[in-house]
Amino acid sequence: MKNIKPKSVLRVKIMMLVLLIFASFSISYSQNETITLEECQQWAQDNYPLVKQLALIEQSTDFTLENINKAKLPQISLNGQFTYQSEVTSIPINIPNIEIPTINKQQYKLYIDAYKSLTNYNEISTQKELVSANAAIEQQQIEVELRQLKERINQLYFGVLLIDETKQQLLIYKENLQSTHLKIKAAVQNGIAIEANAQQVEAEIINIDQKLNENALQKQTYLNMLAALTQQTFSENISLALPLQIPFAEDLNRKELQLFALQTNAVALQEQRINNRKIPAVGLFLQAGFGNPALNMFQTEISPYYIGGLRLNWNLSSLYTNKNDRQIIGINQQKINHQQQLFILNAKLQLQQQATELEKYETLIQNDEKLLALRQDIKKTAAIQLENGIITTTDFLQFSNDENTARLNLALHKMQLLMQQYLYATTSGNY
Repeated sequence: MKNIKPKSVLRVKIMMLVLLIFASFSISYSQNETITLEECQQWAQDNYPLVKQLALIEQSTDFTLENINKAKLPQISLNGQFTYQSEVTSIPINIPNIEIPTINKQQYKLYIDAYKSLTNYNEISTQKELVSANAAIEQQQIEVELRQLKERINQLYFGVLLIDETKQQLLIYKENLQSTHLKIKAAVQNGIAIEANAQQVEAEIINIDQKLNENALQKQTYLNMLAALTQQTFSENISLALPLQIPFAEDLNRKELQLFALQTNAVALQEQRINNRKIPAVGLFLQAGFGNPALNMFQTEISPYYIGGLRLNWNLSSLYTNKNDRQIIGINQQKINHQQQLFILNAKLQLQQQATELEKYETLIQNDEKLLALRQDIKKTAAIQLENGIITTTDFLQFSNDENTARLNLALHKMQLLMQQYLYATTSGNY
């Protein structure tokens, strides 16, 4: 037993080492995890409180439709009454040796009344369609509000990408300055340059470090907001994938247009219900129970009875409001039409403005590319002049900063162009 124990301990240590290695891999993976815009959109939609109402709307609709279907079954009610009459029917005839019974002034009955409509199938069908239409309207209204959520996710996601791009350009600028700083330090040691020149470059490097710190804080703020909307936890080193460019589409495919169509359908169903009220109601009925008196009014004892047949009911009072009801429906339809026209007008104006922004960024990118090429040539020349003592360090830093600004503007304008493309696609309903 003493010889086995060290081997067991060694085996445990080896297993723990393997687990630590796998854990280190998993930690490095989580730190370098990459997420996409589509994933953020899906997370936000899945965890958005309003989306949970979709299931509730569906459940409520199913219960309501089930209740409407039960209108096809016989409608049964239990009724009872007790009455006292000040006077009852009597026969004012005296017949010798024959006693005519007297009706009780106290009367009571308990009975079940069953009715099966034969003409309510159109109304039941219309009610079911109207319930489904109203449920579709509620669901579509949620879909409309989800577009605003999508825009917020886009803004935060591209905001992080803009911050990352700014950081990347600052790091490039810092690397260039560090290379220049080493050259100047060498020149100082050789007596060609003075220490103040190296200090100027070092001060600019410190300034960039401050901007990088501000950049990191701003990124964390955006990530916290994105995490709150998506209900996810993002580390500081998480990477956001650059979205692909999407095709430009001018067609308006917004959810609001479907909402207007659903509302129009609901108005048409309301008009159909008005037409259903004109149909006379015909059905079978059965009444059975106990009463005193029952059907025979001269029987003074409690006895069972039943009565059945065909019943006709035609509510003519609905004709009084028929014209006004139709005018109300017409007004509601006009309101929907006006809202739709106003929405289309505002959406097209917004798309025109965003299309102008797209053209602006495309023009800016073309100018940025030309300007960056010029700034790079100027900086190369300035670097040679600095080494030969023709220009001062301040002049070189200005040229270097101009090149960095041109590079940063080009990178940011490209990112803003991509962001504007997604904004246009979201506004048009094609994303």
